[in-house]
Formats: sequence, structure tokens, C-alpha cells
Amino acid sequence: MRKIGNGETAIERPLTGATVNRALALLHHLLRLAYDEWELLEVVPRIRLEREPHLNDLVEFALFTGLRRGEVLGLTWSASTAPAGLLCSTSPRTTGGAKCR
Repeated sequence: MRKIGNGETAIERPLTGATVNRALALLHHLLRLAYDEWELLEVVPRIRLEREPHLNDLVEFALFTGLRRGEVLGLTWSASTAPAGLLCSTSPRTTGGAKCR
């Protein structure tokens, strides 16, 4: 948990996976330096990063649809035609102006 603010108006929020991963990446880098550059360690300990399921879902969606990152992030609910099972992306980079999958 991290505390934002002071006193009675302070809010406690859980740390996100990305926040934890940044700290773990820094730790891994320092351990790698201790091993490679300073020769203080015999092996670099393995550090497991936090999983971020929402990113996994986003990447999987992009791979299955063939949409680019900007197209996926620019989607709106109006682009979806759920009964027909189609998703239309209008992108300036798309030939013909619209891509439906």
C-alpha cells in the first residue's frame, strides 16, 4: 500500500503491478552490476516480475485482430457490432479508411 497525502485527507492505495515491476527492474539491474562489473556475486538471483493481466489481454487482442497499437488504443464502443461479431477500426493509415475484423 502507498499513502498519498497527509493527515485525515490521506488516501491509501495498493501498488500497481507496473510500479512494483519498476522497482524490481532496478533491483535486477543493481544485482547484474554487482555480478558483471563489481564481481561481488557468484550468480545473479532470479527475480520474478508481477503479472499484469490487463496488458496480456490487450496484447492478445491486438495479435488476434491484427490491429496496430494506435488502432487498438483508439477503439470506442461504437466501433463494435457485437451481434455481427465485427470490430471496425477507422485509421488514417488503413487503406480504404476502414478495417473490419
